[in-house]
Amino acid sequence: MYRLDTLAGLKSSLFFKGISFAKMPTPEAARVAKGVIDSNGAVPVEQLALMFYLLNHGIAELEKKYHQHEILPVSALKILSEYRSFIEDLLPRMVYYTLVVITRESRHLHSKHNLKDDLDKVNPEYFKFLEALPGGSTNAASFFLNHPPKIPLGDYVKCVQKVFSKGHFSSGYGGPAWGNIAKALLKFVEGDISPHTFLDTAWTLAHNNGPMFNKGFLFSMSGKKIIKVLDIQRSGQIPQFIYGHNQGWEIGETFLPFSVYSLWEICEKELGCFKGVISWDLVDKDGVGSYPSEKSHQSQHVTVVAGDIKLPAPRVYVTEIEYGEVTERAA
Repeated sequence: MYRLDTLAGLKSSLFFKGISFAKMPTPEAARVAKGVIDSNGAVPVEQLALMFYLLNHGIAELEKKYHQHEILPVSALKILSEYRSFIEDLLPRMVYYTLVVITRESRHLHSKHNLKDDLDKVNPEYFKFLEALPGGSTNAASFFLNHPPKIPLGDYVKCVQKVFSKGHFSSGYGGPAWGNIAKALLKFVEGDISPHTFLDTAWTLAHNNGPMFNKGFLFSMSGKKIIKVLDIQRSGQIPQFIYGHNQGWEIGETFLPFSVYSLWEICEKELGCFKGVISWDLVDKDGVGSYPSEKSHQSQHVTVVAGDIKLPAPRVYVTEIEYGEVTERAA
């Protein structure tokens, strides 16, 4: 047992261990899911992903600065505390969202009886539930939350995964893409991956028409800008993006409330390495999106020369479009 005020204490916690929930009764999972949905509104998925990866980046920097068993100072412990608290809140939101959306999508299965033998090998009670599942998305979710099958959760998610991997669906519904979403949840439920790994994976999960977070509850979306966040993360520049956005150097995004910048300040106070200007060329290099508007906006507000930030000259506007630049010179 490691001290909670060390990095070893964080990494030895249950967040980083694969623990099986396969024997959890599905009715209990449905009861908890209903509570999570009823008590939580939709939060922009981009905001939550930014916060997750900002704190994740902070932990990585702490691991460079401190030994795993070194007792951390208060400012470093604040980052650990924020990370623990954030994951505690995010995990049930992500798990039960995924559980409900794969259930909703399974209603689109054609020729259900063709799969009966395969599903009965896992648990014969599941097929009775599948046959009774209503056609509408809201009705299907409500039916699951209020009339779940009385089988272990591991069996339930395994059956849903089989529905997607072996069943027949119309174009744009179900199929392999949804099978991958169900498979990720199944790995978590069976303890093959840790809660932390599930969260890290979940941001990237997508169905036939894009990211999985467009179902109208627990998560909201700004178009497909979660892809922008993931591209920035892939380039390792989440802290610089948040800093630059707060400085007005980047295109304003509605999914960056001040609370995100407050987290940034907690990390910067301890680490001192989260300032800077994001390089959109690096984002482009390995990302899947394209960011000409971001590059253009940034070039009009800040430039970087030999690693130094060069702010544009202050402007005094005469009209809405006419201005003069303020310059300094020796007397």
